[in-house]
Amino acid sequence: MNSDKAEGRAVTARKKAALVAVKKLDAAADAVSAFALACAMCADASSPRGDDDGRRLLAQNMREYAGHLSSVYDK
Repeated sequence: MNSDKAEGRAVTARKKAALVAVKKLDAAADAVSAFALACAMCADASSPRGDDDGRRLLAQNMREYAGHLSSVYDK
């Protein structure tokens, strides 16, 4: 009986943590995208270098993982 309650609490905590992570990942992806845009506006060596630029990839990966977490835990 106690293990069922403990498991239930753990599952609830995981869901809450996942939903917090979704919000923070989305915010971080927005921040990285804004930074890349600001770099592009400088028109110097800091400008994003195409689709394989690390800043773009990082933002895409964060959004992809946030989408995965949302699809699994936001039910």
